[in-house]
Amino acid sequence: MARSTCNELKVNFKLYKNLLTGHFYGRLLFAVMFAIDAVVCWNRAGAMLATRRLQRLVKFEPATS
Repeated sequence: MARSTCNELKVNFKLYKNLLTGHFYGRLLFAVMFAIDAVVCWNRAGAMLATRRLQRLVKFEPATS
């Protein structure tokens, strides 16, 4: 399973900073976009961690029919 390091946030930070101008709405939009990316990334990492813990706690055995 691939490990989530959220390196894409650094790339997105630079991209958003270069795309937006220095006026108020540009900065506000930048902050909102970056916050959404961070939350999505953290949720993905948290879900992956929870899944690994669950798999350790529960031993999945193939169903026999």
